[in-house]
Amino acid sequence: MTTPERSPDRASVRYHDPRDGRPGPDGPDGVQVAFSNVPFDMLLDWLVALEKQSSVAVEAASFTTAKQKGIVNGQLTLRR
Repeated sequence: MTTPERSPDRASVRYHDPRDGRPGPDGPDGVQVAFSNVPFDMLLDWLVALEKQSSVAVEAASFTTAKQKGIVNGQLTLRR
């Protein structure tokens, strides 16, 4: 997978494994990703790039707002 070209301060991304609640794969063609303190606009740019360059699509998404405006936490299920 591609990664964002810019990394925000204190942002984190991790894979989520539904079998044990930890980051990891989701079947043979998917992955669950958890993230925190990520700029929403940067996240959208990254997801668009994943779709265009690697045919990776968002299957499910869950977001919560962080303390700072425009910053989000959440989880994604990505599938190819």
